[in-house]
Amino acid sequence: KVASIILFSDGFLIPKENPRSPEQWNVFTSLYQAGGLRMILRHIRALERKDPFCWKYPRCRKHDDATAISIDFV
Repeated sequence: KVASIILFSDGFLIPKENPRSPEQWNVFTSLYQAGGLRMILRHIRALERKDPFCWKYPRCRKHDDATAISIDFV
């Protein structure tokens, strides 16, 4: 019952206010289903643009490299 497999770098993780909180896989999968990898990356970059000084979403730099590949089984 696997529909897709996604391999990605840490730059594809959705920024979180608390780095220790669990990943938001439900948001990740909803974004993927709505618009693929491009939709996930747009969401991540939008959050990062709203926090240029990395105060709300603690991270080492404004944005990380984001590399991903998806395999869909139809």
